Amino acid sequence: MLHNKDFYNTEIANSEDPFMKRATDYTAFLVKQYHPLSWDKIARERRLGFPMSEQALTLAGFVPAPSDIKKTSAERLSTQIMSENLPQRASTREQKERQDQRRELERRIRTQDHWEPFAQQQMDTGALSEQDILYAVDRAAGLPLDRSVQRMRLEDAVKVWKLATPEEKRRLKPIFAQKAESAADRLGSLPEKQRKKLATQILEILNEQVPNPPPGE
Repeated sequence: MLHNKDFYNTEIANSEDPFMKRATDYTAFLVKQYHPLSWDKIARERRLGFPMSEQALTLAGFVPAPSDIKKTSAERLSTQIMSENLPQRASTREQKERQDQRRELERRIRTQDHWEPFAQQQMDTGALSEQDILYAVDRAAGLPLDRSVQRMRLEDAVKVWKLATPEEKRRLKPIFAQKAESAADRLGSLPEKQRKKLATQILEILNEQVPNPPPGE
């Protein structure tokens, strides 16, 4: 609170708000700290449509297994790389609320949970812009690993490729072709030893045989 940030580096109160509004925000933040963590988990499970049996287990103190357990080696490394590159500056409450709404829209699109009326409502209230809607639609259409590899540095993407499963490599290979083409200018500015090593790795990836897609895909 002394730094006006919560655990997630989000601004607790807007410094430009009137004193009473900031005092209300700080009070709400303090009250929330006394909520048992299970309450927040149950609220999230209810929002995501988890069955009552799983919500009851959470209430009894049984927490779900970490999502990393279900991830492949490539997905775990990708998550680690992207986490290390996240900006550490605090975001405002307004930015955080907008991000939460965008994630909720993305979830609704993936689960086909009446997302179009929700998107329209968010646009009508000004909570999300048309660009936010298109961004959520684009993210919901892809796979997390694919999106992460598209966004990370070429050098980091090569590390992920080495741990990828044959199915993951099939999806990632076209992404590598695009990344290699778009990074051509940057590669030319690298020291010769580093440039040759990276170029050799990219050629190996592009020449590697990957499984064909299943029939009908």
